This record gives sequence, structure tokens and C-alpha cells, in this order.
Amino acid sequence: MTGVKDLIRIDPDHAATVDLTKPLLVVPLPCAQPPGHRLVIDGWHRIHRALDLGLEQLPVILLDPADERACRLRGGDI
Repeated sequence: MTGVKDLIRIDPDHAATVDLTKPLLVVPLPCAQPPGHRLVIDGWHRIHRALDLGLEQLPVILLDPADERACRLRGGDI
């Protein structure tokens, strides 16, 4: 996951305004073993804000491959 974390850019000003009730979008990584077998594809600013606030849980939607494709085609809306 180190390589993935290098790709994530957080804008702290934006993170401070995100809605923490909006679920993270997560996809399974079929070739990976737990605990690194899922990947957040939308919601890194929410994770950043939750960590700043000391929150330990956020709502999550685990997408199957068909849902993930539909989500990409709609620009993140499911």
C-alpha cells in the first residue's frame, strides 16, 4: 500500500469541509490478502478529516466489480 499512499494528495482546506456522513467507496483487491485486500477509491479527504477529529469509524460502501465500473462511468456517484 505504500505506493498507493504516495499517489494520495490531501488539500487540508477542502478536507475541513467534507461531509463525514457520505460513505467512503471501497473496492476489493482480488489478488491481495487481508488486511490490504481493499482499496478506498473515493473518500481520502473524509479519512483525513476523521483522523484529525479523532473519529475511528466512517460509513463505507464496498463495491463489487459491476458497481465499481458504474461508479467510474458516473464520476463517483452511485
